Amino acid sequence: KQLGFKEVTRKCISSIILEAKKNWDKLTPKAQTVFNMYTGRPILSQSFCSTNFCFHYEITGTDAVSTVDIDNSGIPDYVEQMAGIFENVWLEYKNRNYTMPPLDGTAGGSSKYDIYISSLVDNLGSKSYGFVSPETDILDNPQSATVTEVDAMTSFMGMNNDYSWVTTTSQLNAIKVTAAHEFFHAVQFGTVSNNTNFIAEA
Repeated sequence: KQLGFKEVTRKCISSIILEAKKNWDKLTPKAQTVFNMYTGRPILSQSFCSTNFCFHYEITGTDAVSTVDIDNSGIPDYVEQMAGIFENVWLEYKNRNYTMPPLDGTAGGSSKYDIYISSLVDNLGSKSYGFVSPETDILDNPQSATVTEVDAMTSFMGMNNDYSWVTTTSQLNAIKVTAAHEFFHAVQFGTVSNNTNFIAEA
């Protein structure tokens, strides 16, 4: 059985993060604590940039990815594999004429889209496939040549450092589906950020 969007969206909180950020002052301190891990960029010591993305990760500690490096490139195969998947996702959406997410200046060290690979376990011990965190409201997205957006936002993404806990499909398929699903949220936030959760997840 392939991992479907229904299962992924049960583990996706990107639209909820957007609502939390827009209503931060209305959240209780306890609620703010819950969302803290999703609203600020993690500090990770390792980085690898592909054509359109920069991946941030660790090779030791709780957030560490597998350090297997069969091709001896100096970059963990897990990170390189994820980079290849995301570049394919970028190309697929680009070829379908979707507007790519706005660049974030030097946040994350470059203007490329930043993906932070870490252990995505919340305070209740629940694991997440991934998330997109909207960051800065820039109004118009320069990536679109023919449309003037009014509430486009930059964003960054979190991906899990290990999908071996997924039981319905392979780790590779879990990464593929999560990458396609979450990056579309980045596309959405770069176009309009006032969608309802229903529209965003549909």
